[in-house]
Amino acid sequence: MNIRSLFLLLLFLLSFNRLHAQISADDSYIISVIKSGNIAELEQIIKTNGLEKYFNNSHTLLTLAISQGNFSTAKYIIDKGANLNVVLKTNTPLIICAIYDKDSIADYLLKNGANVNQYNIHKNSPLLYASRLGSIKTLNVLLKYRANPYFKNFQNYNSIEYAQAFGKDTVVSILTDYMVAYSKGIYPSCFDGPHVELKNRKWANAFYLVNDSLNSKIFLVSQNLRIKNQNVRFKGFFEGDTLGYTINFNLKYNLDNDTYIYEDKTNKIFAIGDVHGAYESLVKLLMNNQVIDQEMNWKFGKNHLVFIGDLVDRGEKVTEVLWLLNKLVQQSQQAGGHVHFLIGNHELLAIGNDNRYINEKYQILTHGNRITYSSLFKPNVWPGSILRFGKSAIIIDSILFVHAGISKEIADEEISLNQMNQIVYRYLNPDNLIFTLTDDQFLDKLQKLFSKSGIFWYRGYMFDLPEVPKATQADLNYVLSKYKAREMIIGHTEVDSIAAAYESKLFPINVPFNVKHIKPQALLIDENRNYWRCYIDGSRIKLK
Repeated sequence: MNIRSLFLLLLFLLSFNRLHAQISADDSYIISVIKSGNIAELEQIIKTNGLEKYFNNSHTLLTLAISQGNFSTAKYIIDKGANLNVVLKTNTPLIICAIYDKDSIADYLLKNGANVNQYNIHKNSPLLYASRLGSIKTLNVLLKYRANPYFKNFQNYNSIEYAQAFGKDTVVSILTDYMVAYSKGIYPSCFDGPHVELKNRKWANAFYLVNDSLNSKIFLVSQNLRIKNQNVRFKGFFEGDTLGYTINFNLKYNLDNDTYIYEDKTNKIFAIGDVHGAYESLVKLLMNNQVIDQEMNWKFGKNHLVFIGDLVDRGEKVTEVLWLLNKLVQQSQQAGGHVHFLIGNHELLAIGNDNRYINEKYQILTHGNRITYSSLFKPNVWPGSILRFGKSAIIIDSILFVHAGISKEIADEEISLNQMNQIVYRYLNPDNLIFTLTDDQFLDKLQKLFSKSGIFWYRGYMFDLPEVPKATQADLNYVLSKYKAREMIIGHTEVDSIAAAYESKLFPINVPFNVKHIKPQALLIDENRNYWRCYIDGSRIKLK
């Protein structure tokens, strides 16, 4: 069992064991009455205590009746008017039905107005419990009453993800079919694409994922494309998509030194934080700051455009962002410029099929078409596969760019920039690289890079956390010296505005693109190495 599964198991066992402990401490007389189904004595208890008295702050008569499995007693209490949606810390009446798989009581609760999606203090719903515990009978009752399979708890897991994590294969099978049916008609009509799957040397297949809410249909629209000279060019062919698309299948990731260190002292650098699928805002930011023209073509000459990572997740136009990236990579190369896109933690999540942070649109379109979200990022599918060729860290004119930052702990591990790029590239493309490290060395260094002190998850430059203390100025100076850099540019942790930190040696640039009161921003480092905060309207303020 992996760490994630173990963590989730402990959460569920904690609430499950607490339930047993609370019941055993309750008044034995009341429990015996509930077990026996003695209605006369039960009525006397209700007259004395009322229907909603809490026992040990954790149970009502109804939840005790459910836990004891006495349908007639539970029915009597329900018919008397008990609160069917009471939240008792980690439990609700339906959650207790899911824990003990009491499908008959669950059905009666729902017939009488219980909320099928009523969650507890941890935002766990009855369906999440039934999925985790494999309570098939209660699961089917919940599905009959249209329980929401896309509902997520505070850990951002939905029901099928719990079932997958704990090997409940029957539940996974049931939910897979249910999510297809549930998806139809519940989300506004939309589409996503095109996505292009390389089939062989001669043919590719372009497809759109479509949700026709009016007719309650979710389907694929596809078209075969002929490959010529390792290129595919085509026009959009669904709805209002009339854009032109070009894929160069020869676009390769080069691990020579000059691909992660650029000794460019004269050209500009325009660095953008975590985009998260905010396509329209990204286009405005690039257009108004003269990086692209009105037709979204490259106009930044021989300069550098840097994406700090996390292009994906959260937003509903991830595919559009990736097609723009694909286009600008090719156009910048033709102009002698550079587009650098760094791997962020959300790229790793998307490629690894961790769907906790994807937009509901992608949940609906992928489940409705019986495909996984991660399949859109397979090595032979564009534009998603382009993320597999991203960098882990780069240096331009002694300025270090890395998604979350390089911590002192990583610097102490003697992992060079070359190794960072090779290790992560090998992880994302295991069949495409002749590698110099042994498997044990690779796994050890990969684990460190993926840790809380690693380059994708580190928050020590912004926060003082129990497991990751805040970095000092000396720590940053040490890291910069180790990697022969003057400054470090990072994303990952959100900031309200781009500003210099750590004696102007650190610039956090992850200003959110989707918060109403915050204007999207980017960092411009001009040819004289002045630093500017650039706004979405094209205005800018000098920082250094």
